[in-house]
Amino acid sequence: MNYWAQLAKLHWKKFLPKMYQKYQDQGILDQELEKAGQKAADMIGQLIEQGLRPEEAKEIALPQTVLLTPEKDQETLPQN
Repeated sequence: MNYWAQLAKLHWKKFLPKMYQKYQDQGILDQELEKAGQKAADMIGQLIEQGLRPEEAKEIALPQTVLLTPEKDQETLPQN
């Protein structure tokens, strides 16, 4: 499992527990994590090739592939 897939696993388990459990119940969790991790790595690489800095590429790619929007019923931390 690549770095991005591991990051997805941590994020999904915490912020997308229903999706995480659904994939786990279906026996496809690792497959979906690998797919998301590979897609993130590919997208980051393509964006860097297009001239973006690595941090810029991550800011674009990760929310679309790995750091998905939390489920609506998940509590968010209070803003200070």
